Amino acid sequence: DAHSCAYHGAAGVDEKSEGRAAAGEPKGGGGGSDGAELFIDPAVGSLIVSQMPEEQKQHGEHSPFPPPGRARMPSTHSHVYSHTQPATPYVNDDTNRRERTITEEETRGWNPPIVSHNVSMAASAVRSSDRLEGDDDDDNFELTQEELQFFERVKQKGGARGIFGQVTWEQVQERVRKASKFGGERGWRLVSVIVKTNCELRQEQLAAQLLGWFQRVWSRAKLKLWLKPFHVLSTSYDAGLIETIPDAISIDSLKKTFPGFVSIKDYFERTYPHSRLLQKAKLNYVASMAAYSIACYILSIRDRHNGNILIDTEGHVIHVDFGFMLSNAPGNVRFEPPLFKLTNELLEVMEGPRSTLFRKFRARVVKGFLAVRREMDNLLGLIEMMMLGEENIALPCFASGHDAVIGGIREKIPEMMPELDFRQHIHNLIDASVDNWRSRWYDKYQRYFVGIM
Repeated sequence: DAHSCAYHGAAGVDEKSEGRAAAGEPKGGGGGSDGAELFIDPAVGSLIVSQMPEEQKQHGEHSPFPPPGRARMPSTHSHVYSHTQPATPYVNDDTNRRERTITEEETRGWNPPIVSHNVSMAASAVRSSDRLEGDDDDDNFELTQEELQFFERVKQKGGARGIFGQVTWEQVQERVRKASKFGGERGWRLVSVIVKTNCELRQEQLAAQLLGWFQRVWSRAKLKLWLKPFHVLSTSYDAGLIETIPDAISIDSLKKTFPGFVSIKDYFERTYPHSRLLQKAKLNYVASMAAYSIACYILSIRDRHNGNILIDTEGHVIHVDFGFMLSNAPGNVRFEPPLFKLTNELLEVMEGPRSTLFRKFRARVVKGFLAVRREMDNLLGLIEMMMLGEENIALPCFASGHDAVIGGIREKIPEMMPELDFRQHIHNLIDASVDNWRSRWYDKYQRYFVGIM
């Protein structure tokens, strides 16, 4: 059983954790002992515990939950892209290298036989010039105050509400704050979690910690990549807490509940009618798509159907549910391709594989891989530490053994490959991922047999 529960107070959610959770709308109130308050939400059965800010002295600024992890949420629309744009004739290198110009002749050689996966018609139509990495400098625009206010109104009316219906997480926090006698205290915070029983959460906790590691690496490199690390706390071998995701909804739920749903692209255009807001939402989408593509590929995160992919009110994509990663796969059958999930419905939001937005996606994926490759030893060391002990090595994700797990990651990020060849390798992976038939058919399977749209 999974019970919705919200826990708040200064007991240790840092500033970055603020607003990462979502809960039902608390309505009731009651008193607790030892300086704590209890609130019961009869609508969703939520238990909300308000603790005195003095507890912050015990925990400091750190959350009681270990580093970031989880929540829950495909489609099979096929579209032909007619949108084409001339490629930008330069590569924007990583932050430690200067930009260099390249010629069209150079790009024709970018096709080493590294990836042998089946490539769809959409992918085969990608020209060599489309593989040029786009420039990110033009997406540093700031929304005006008027646009920000409009954006907030859009978020209030948008469809990505998830478990809180028409109530936003900010509204939930404000109501709980007003009901709490400690709501006026400086250190007051609110976090929403799912209480899980009869469920092994150590693998979820591992995935959450690794996602947090990726985000820190990219933040240090000042890359425009976005992840949503969320907290998981395994309290015993079969129970624990999972932080929920605020103001977000699965693509599956979006298709089933958004009025007159046509496509994800149409949802964006209807939700963000203002051109600059739409541009900002699409840039958020690109940043998150690139980040999760890298993380899911390196960690072999599987079962990426549309019930496990969320979209938040700002346009970000968020992946959840990491029960299948590294060694294990659904049904022990690895039907999903060892690539990125770039089905047509997801590509549509980026305006197709020949668009400026998709070149930005390419650029960020390449830079993100390079940043991870520079810190590969840290990543492998972290995973090896998590494999220590008989209990940990018995986790499903480590079923293939130490050498197979570590060797699989090294194979995906060849450290000795020259940088130019490595860039070409990443471009080949992207091309092979575009509308890959195995990704399409996995979504079809989920739709026909599980009912996930």
